Amino acid sequence: MAGLIGICCKSKIHGLKSAQKIVSIGEYTRDRIAREQNISPDRIPLLPVTFDARQFTVSSKPQYLLDRHQLNPDQPIILTVTRLASGDRYKGYDQIIQALPAIRRQIPNICYLLVGKGDDRDRIEAMVDDLDVRDCVTFAGFVPDDELADYYNLCDLFAMPSKGEGFGIVYLEALACGKPTIGGNQDGAIDALCNGELGVLVNPDSIEEIGETIVQILMNKHSLSILYKPEMLRQKAIKKYGFEQFKQNLSCLFQKL
Repeated sequence: MAGLIGICCKSKIHGLKSAQKIVSIGEYTRDRIAREQNISPDRIPLLPVTFDARQFTVSSKPQYLLDRHQLNPDQPIILTVTRLASGDRYKGYDQIIQALPAIRRQIPNICYLLVGKGDDRDRIEAMVDDLDVRDCVTFAGFVPDDELADYYNLCDLFAMPSKGEGFGIVYLEALACGKPTIGGNQDGAIDALCNGELGVLVNPDSIEEIGETIVQILMNKHSLSILYKPEMLRQKAIKKYGFEQFKQNLSCLFQKL
């Protein structure tokens, strides 16, 4: 199996270097390909991803989810939507959990809601117990598509301070629901959050910075004013990454090619 994987990787690299053009979903991915494979960025035009904005809208906290998870309507909720897989620890949920003791000292009723399933859950739960933050963390498990937007609307802040994300459509879904959003400053979140225009980019390795940023946002003290303007967040995300803009981007790309 290892030999087969090696052949596949070599084949992909050969395809990259032989192609006249390589379409990238964002600047981070483009720059990484160019750097790691020694390919000119001029050969890598951009085609940003899109998402279904109709599915994600600004709404109040759904009562049925408050009841399901035994939460209060005025309780500050941090949300991460991701696979809880051992290969996806770069998503940053470890760092948020490690920041919870400091966050709880300033926001005693904080809740960290993790949506997703995977083989890493047992390890995460052990970490939660070791840090004595079991009362702060709720595992929602797998969530069907028809409930996903409701989970975004349940939260007060979406946070995924990752450091290996190629782009991160979850950021766009959160923005379309008008939610303040935190991403890492070392990966594709830079593209999704428009270099910090639509959300806050943090050092994904700094537990202290992640915790302080979460507290600032939830206490309405962050300097990025758009975080507190749900409809503006939604409209800017749609203008940049909605399907109409995607069609225009695709048309321009074909014309250039």
